[in-house]
Amino acid sequence: MRKFTKEHEWIDIDENGIATVGITAHSEQQLGDVVFVDLPSVGDEITMDTEACVVESVKAASEIFAPVDCIITEI
Repeated sequence: MRKFTKEHEWIDIDENGIATVGITAHSEQQLGDVVFVDLPSVGDEITMDTEACVVESVKAASEIFAPVDCIITEI
């Protein structure tokens, strides 16, 4: 089941407890054409509600926040 945050991120958690995180269609539309993404590294530990990555577009730069405490296992 997909859940959403107030900051327009979403999270899907599978039956093995592995989570996939993304941004909502609204955020995607507001950003426009993405020109750069600063991703975390595999193994990084990120605390809920802290910056997980930054997305830069032709319109703006936007921080993506972790919706849960997590360890990055795959990019």
